[in-house]
Amino acid sequence: MSHDGGSLVPALRAHPFLRGLSEAQLKMIADCAEHRSFARHAYLMRQHRPAQCFFLLLSGRVSLCTHVAPRGVVQVDMAQAPAALGWSWLASPYRWHFDAQTLEPVEAIIVHAPRIREYMAEHKAFANELYRRFFELVVSRVHGVQLQMMDIYAKPDSGDLHYHGDIR
Repeated sequence: MSHDGGSLVPALRAHPFLRGLSEAQLKMIADCAEHRSFARHAYLMRQHRPAQCFFLLLSGRVSLCTHVAPRGVVQVDMAQAPAALGWSWLASPYRWHFDAQTLEPVEAIIVHAPRIREYMAEHKAFANELYRRFFELVVSRVHGVQLQMMDIYAKPDSGDLHYHGDIR
């Protein structure tokens, strides 16, 4: 985690996902966060593995993939900065639902879940605001996945799986 979470506050304030949060709320997030760079084809999430954070993309694009029988691994959505990525840390059993792999170098702020959940337990208005924002993210992501899955199954013989990199 960041040793000086306050230095992240300007980047958090500028991120569209967090727009409108109070300075105190931004400081709580900054206290749980760190800035990280990821190379092309790096994994941010692996399906079924523990989900202990969320990502605020500052630059770059990330492919969201899953295994679809009998097609194999397919891209079901894409997140492009500035975007928030990852909601699985909000609900037990805290496991990722997708793989997330960078399509190009990515700059992100990682917000660590254990501490942010503590803040949410202590500050109900803050918790309600984060739940609202993540609910909208989930609805948007599910809609995107739905459309992509309809496209995948409408073209059963298509070899174009929209996947980049090794999933193993």
